[in-house]
Amino acid sequence: MSVKGDLRRAFRQRRRDKINRAAADAAIARRVLDSSAYGQARVLLGYAALPEEIQTDGILHRALAEGKALYLPRCLDDAGQMAFYRVQALEELESGSFGVREPSLAAPQYNMDLDGQALCLVPGLCFDNKGYRLGYGKGYYDRFLAKFRGVTLGLCYNDFLQDCLPVGDYDLPVQQIATENRVFTVEQGAAYE
Repeated sequence: MSVKGDLRRAFRQRRRDKINRAAADAAIARRVLDSSAYGQARVLLGYAALPEEIQTDGILHRALAEGKALYLPRCLDDAGQMAFYRVQALEELESGSFGVREPSLAAPQYNMDLDGQALCLVPGLCFDNKGYRLGYGKGYYDRFLAKFRGVTLGLCYNDFLQDCLPVGDYDLPVQQIATENRVFTVEQGAAYE
């Protein structure tokens, strides 16, 4: 087994066993909503969380209520390609790949010209202090983030924040991380030797 595979299994189990997840999720949502990155964004690229992920519906509802343009991801194929589509209401989402609630393909697709106004919330099993994440191993977000030029904000439980994660050639760090306790900017240009 790979180191990343072992870490994925361990953090999935830790997440299932985490006590007071709802309170931690609510605290992370408050940190995001109070952050300058969220306040300055006119466009939010979010995600509809799976039951075991940090819950984002409160953030998404607030973005819609405040008139921000909300886009959510849709997996396009099994080769790791995804695109973001405009969402007017969470009730319009449909069950898609991996059981994720996804927007319709008929909705307007996100245009990279909006990157200067956009904040992208990035899920992960855990993150490290340099902004690297341990995702689910399919590479969907890494492929998208390689082209995205807006602000990236990872959502992570404070006790899941690591000093150092194994990093592959295609892994990209987020710029900021939100935990229950704070939102912080990671060291720009940080890389592992």
